[in-house]
Amino acid sequence: SYSDLFFTRFNTTYPLLHQPTFDPSSTTPVLLAAILSMGATYSSREAHQLAVGIHDSLRNQLFCHADFSPQPDLWVLQAMLLIDCFGKMRAGPKQRERAQLFHCVLIKLIRRSDCCAIRHTPNPTTTTDTDIDTLWRTAMHDEQKKRVALHCFMWDTQHAVLFSQSLCMSAFEIRSALPCSQGTWEACTASDWAHHASMDPPPRMFLSVLKGYITPSAMARPRDLNTLARIVILHGLM
Repeated sequence: SYSDLFFTRFNTTYPLLHQPTFDPSSTTPVLLAAILSMGATYSSREAHQLAVGIHDSLRNQLFCHADFSPQPDLWVLQAMLLIDCFGKMRAGPKQRERAQLFHCVLIKLIRRSDCCAIRHTPNPTTTTDTDIDTLWRTAMHDEQKKRVALHCFMWDTQHAVLFSQSLCMSAFEIRSALPCSQGTWEACTASDWAHHASMDPPPRMFLSVLKGYITPSAMARPRDLNTLARIVILHGLM
């Protein structure tokens, strides 16, 4: 129930994890706990209180994990981002202060990764179903890496603009392409992904599009951006 709430309430608003390829049985327990605790905040009051109790020890569990390193895996960044978001937006003053303290650690880890520089993802080709499935999973893995950096940038911008906190991340650090279309992201099978991805326009770089909105004479403003891409560009302008 908490997993369903995470994907239908949180992940719909902030499309961070790719649900069609998400497998709870192979997900690292720390990330799974971050997902379930976030989902629990959309349930009963008792479930929300339980989630806050889990959250208070979850960051320590992540920091002590064997996979936590200066060049972390994607799941580490996803878990840390969810823990950061939980502390800032879904808990109390104590959790919010802790989240602000460790926010810069998350950004430093993202800078050390390649999440800010995902420019191209695998394209569907006329190959066997097995090859298409591998391409799909690789493409969505890269898309999730891209979205970790983009969501971190958006939340950092929101808290700086709306709550007068220190801005830790610059728009010029985002050297990746904009998010793929919603149809490509939500495709439930490799064949559906191949169909939607083949109709997507060529990837557009975040900085190039942002410069087009800041200095219209430099380049034409694209008119076919998807919803999430528009939100990301809005945060770049902010």
